[in-house]
Amino acid sequence: MVTQRTEGFYRLFLLGQIIIVAFLFWFGVWVIVTFYSPGEGTRPD
Repeated sequence: MVTQRTEGFYRLFLLGQIIIVAFLFWFGVWVIVTFYSPGEGTRPD
């Protein structure tokens, strides 16, 4: 019973880490696209 509880906590911890990493990745993509992409009319021809 203790091993099942420990395994459940480990899976919950792992799922939480996956969610946090995915959120940080997409937040970084949003920051790069929002603040570092060139604006309209700045593209060289």
